Amino acid sequence: MEPWIYIVLLGGVIVAIGMLRPRTQQTTDSTEMRRNMEETLEHYMTELETENDKLLTVIERMKQEGEYRDEALRKRLDKLEQEWNTRWNNFQQAADSSIRASSVAKSSGIVLVDDNSKQQPVEGIHAEEENEQTAIDSNWIPTAAPDLLEANKIEESYTGNEIEPATQTNPQIQKRYAEIFKLFQNGWSEQAIAEKVGMPIGELQLIIRLGQQEGSHD
Repeated sequence: MEPWIYIVLLGGVIVAIGMLRPRTQQTTDSTEMRRNMEETLEHYMTELETENDKLLTVIERMKQEGEYRDEALRKRLDKLEQEWNTRWNNFQQAADSSIRASSVAKSSGIVLVDDNSKQQPVEGIHAEEENEQTAIDSNWIPTAAPDLLEANKIEESYTGNEIEPATQTNPQIQKRYAEIFKLFQNGWSEQAIAEKVGMPIGELQLIIRLGQQEGSHD
């Protein structure tokens, strides 16, 4: 063969190799890129699935908590409703009892003292009020008017003798306080007589009043 034929064949081989080699490199790059994309996509899908699972877990927990909360509120409402019904029934019973007790008290002449159905007659209440007022009056003695105490004592002493005849009482008062009645009949004022005899004005007024009453009986 001629030498130039070898040169032509060698050149053709070199050209063929040059044409085939870029395709192989391009195919290799495409395969690697696709593999990387697949791995990235798989990783993203895995993360997305994990996040979805977490979100579902949170939603499920919130749903359970909401159910528990609703159940607790329902129980509380039921309890409050029961308590309200109980209190309302007790109130109605107490009101009915109070109405019945008031009716009985009005019909029997008894006054209710307190909410515990303590009762006592009206006469007893008045007697207790009078006793309390008497005790208050007896304990209250004004220091500025001691003559009232003396006057009360004299009135009590003469009131206790009201059952005796007036003919026996009149001479005793007039004889005992003859000077007072004499001055009073002569036109002296009560204040002047009290200063004259040195007697409290209240006691003097009581003596004069008793003397006038006894004189009218005569």
